[in-house]
Amino acid sequence: MAVIVALVSVLSTALLAWLIGTRVTYGWDEVKRQRESDMDSLKLFYQCYGKFFGAWKAWQGYTRNTPSGTSGFPASDPKVWEILRAAGEAESGFETILVKLASEYAHSEPDRLLFASFRQGAQSLREAIRDGKDLTWKAQPFSPHRDRGQPNARRLLDYRKYRAFKALCEYVAVTLRVGPYKRASSSTRLRRLFLGLSQSRTTNHREAIAALIAITQTEDIGGRWWTIAEDAFALPPVPT
Repeated sequence: MAVIVALVSVLSTALLAWLIGTRVTYGWDEVKRQRESDMDSLKLFYQCYGKFFGAWKAWQGYTRNTPSGTSGFPASDPKVWEILRAAGEAESGFETILVKLASEYAHSEPDRLLFASFRQGAQSLREAIRDGKDLTWKAQPFSPHRDRGQPNARRLLDYRKYRAFKALCEYVAVTLRVGPYKRASSSTRLRRLFLGLSQSRTTNHREAIAALIAITQTEDIGGRWWTIAEDAFALPPVPT
């Protein structure tokens, strides 16, 4: 009888160890897969970010060398189509990333609002090219040597939009780099590790669909996306 009890104990212990080891291995494999997906998306984001600003500078150079008095989209110029294509590729890459963010990260209303604001800002270049206008964002709130004759309020607004878009880009990049698993508490991470669970990406299908719809329906924030970023990130007020 004692031999049977000892044998059952050994087998139970071995089975339990196997189950725990299998779950932990599966959990870590899933964490690795998800982080690889994050890093791929982050790489795509960096590429799109560079393409966005490259297209913007190209368009800026084009508009500054366009004869005054012209307006609208210069459809007859192939160079403009090249710039528009680059801007569209950057924006489409951002849209791809937003699908991932909606399904795995947009768990709260503030997150969705910020992702929507990022999307609205990312559309600004394509919309400017479509209308044949320069994207007049400014990296500095004041410049005594540039934009002489331009109303100060206009320059400050352009600066606020530029600053807000930069902040939103960092928000997206850091979200992808850090991930929800690392943002969880230490006790939660340990518990999920020893239980062999994957990262805490719990958004279900309906929540993901609702998040993506909320992110892409930006009509109501089109005129305030930069103020949303300013409030969310506590950006310092701009002196007038």
